Amino acid sequence: MKKKAPGSQAEREKKGNGSTGANVLFAVAAAANMACPGAQVRKEPAPQACPAGAVETMTGQLGIRLGGRGAKALLPGMKMGSHKPVPVKDGPISLELSGAWKVGADAMGVGGRVVLPDGTLFSGQLCVGEQRVYGRITQAVTPAGDTFTVCMELYQELDRGLEIEPGEGAVKVHPVADVKAVEHFE
Repeated sequence: MKKKAPGSQAEREKKGNGSTGANVLFAVAAAANMACPGAQVRKEPAPQACPAGAVETMTGQLGIRLGGRGAKALLPGMKMGSHKPVPVKDGPISLELSGAWKVGADAMGVGGRVVLPDGTLFSGQLCVGEQRVYGRITQAVTPAGDTFTVCMELYQELDRGLEIEPGEGAVKVHPVADVKAVEHFE
């Protein structure tokens, strides 16, 4: 066998110095590190149909009218007596209804019947957009254990979604949201 001279091409490739494969991997890694220097810009979620039977359950079984808003829902991390913003992220969410959702009540909330009592748990998905966090609620479970498929979105005052609070680090929003019954997710 013939011995290769130190520093030969074969020896450098064996060590990884100067090999084409190593150079390509290095270039790809460097490019990947420069590709996302800051936070990614996100868009609003695409429109989506409600879960099967949700509109019928809300309007027929519960008597909730589309466009109707119930009591406020509390986001996880909210401390009683505090309205400090809470951190949120894309993905599953569970919120608690604060106060009863009534149907047939007058403008002052008098009368009517309770269809979702205080403490009802809502579950669904959050989507973090560029300026707002959007919430799509697909299930309501009452304290008694009754489960309903629903189609509801989170609102802040008159606007769909919750405004992202200014600041660095984790995305934060106001810890209390309005919940609105809808016929499809916008």
